[in-house]
Amino acid sequence: MAGSVLQIPVAVYLLCRSKRMTSRSLILDVSMYADIVVTVVLASGVGAGFGATDDVLEYVKHGSRWEEDATQDLVKYYQKGLIAIVFLLIGMFLSVCATVVSTRLRVRAASNDIDDV
Repeated sequence: MAGSVLQIPVAVYLLCRSKRMTSRSLILDVSMYADIVVTVVLASGVGAGFGATDDVLEYVKHGSRWEEDATQDLVKYYQKGLIAIVFLLIGMFLSVCATVVSTRLRVRAASNDIDDV
């Protein structure tokens, strides 16, 4: 959510192309670094989610002392939890794509700034 809050002013600026804000390369720097931060946070969430779910499933299947019905219910519950983690994985992939795009825009803006000098 913090990444989205950082991205909103940048998106509005890039849509309006107003000259009132700072230079375009600075705005693209902010956008690029915000994309990188969001990508890292999503990647750590995906890794932690898959790791924790896998560990808990392994414990429930092999190390639990509950009855068979309770064990099966827990296995089904944690397998449904994987669906939410897949959405995080999709968000991470899209965030990587946004990072690549914002980095390419930043490089293009930097080369245009050098050409203008």
